Amino acid sequence: MKGTPVTRTSAPPADTVCGSVLDVAPGRRITALDPATRALHRMILRAFAATGGPPAVPAVAAAAAELGLDPRKSLAGLVDRDIIGMGARRGDIVYAYPFSARPTAHRVHLVDGAQPYAMCAVDALGMPAMLNSDALITSVDPYSGESITITVTDKGRTARWQPGGCVAFIGTAGDCCAGTAAQVCCDYLNVFTSAEHAHAWAAGHPHVRGCVVDRDRALRLGIDVFGDLLG
Repeated sequence: MKGTPVTRTSAPPADTVCGSVLDVAPGRRITALDPATRALHRMILRAFAATGGPPAVPAVAAAAAELGLDPRKSLAGLVDRDIIGMGARRGDIVYAYPFSARPTAHRVHLVDGAQPYAMCAVDALGMPAMLNSDALITSVDPYSGESITITVTDKGRTARWQPGGCVAFIGTAGDCCAGTAAQVCCDYLNVFTSAEHAHAWAAGHPHVRGCVVDRDRALRLGIDVFGDLLG
C-alpha cells in the first residue's frame, strides 16, 4: 500500500501530501544557515537527545557567544525560520524539530536512557536515524486511544510495529505555508492501529487534508526529513 487517500473527492494523493510535509520540514531551511548558526542549532538538538529536554537559554546564549553570534538575534532567527519554537512568556525553547519540550503522544526511548518527546509521529520515526541510534517509540492511536510501540533497529532504518496492522496518517490543516509546521502539520501526523481507525479519524476531521500510508512509507518519510539533520 503506497498511500490511500481518505474517502473524500478532494483528497490529495500520497505523493502530494508527503511532498507538502517535506516542503515544511526544517532540513531545507537549515541548509541555508551560516556555519556558526548551524553549529548552535546542532548544540540545541544534541542537548535534547542527551537529556530528553531543551538546553537552558543561558547555556544556549553562552554557546552562541563562543561561536561569535549575538544570542538574541540568533535565537530569533531560528524562530523566524521555523527551525525552533520559543515560549512567549518565559522565552525558553519549547521545540526544535523533531524534539518537543512538552509532552506529546509520541515518545522516543533512546538506548542511552534519554526519553525525548517528538513533535509528531514522523518526527519520532526520523529521530533514531538522525541520532544514528536504535530506539523504542511509544505512541497512541488518536481515534481509539490504543497504545502503539515501534521498535527501531539498524540505526533507525528498520522498524517493527505492534500491533502489526498499524498505519500512519500524513495530513495538513489548510495551506502548509499559512503557519509553522507545528501549527499546520504536527497534530495531523499520527499512527493508528489500523487503516479503519485512520479513515474514521480523518472522516471526523474534514478540515485536514491527508492520506493513509503504510508503515514502510511512514518510516521512509521520517528518515527523509530528519536523517541528515546532524550531518
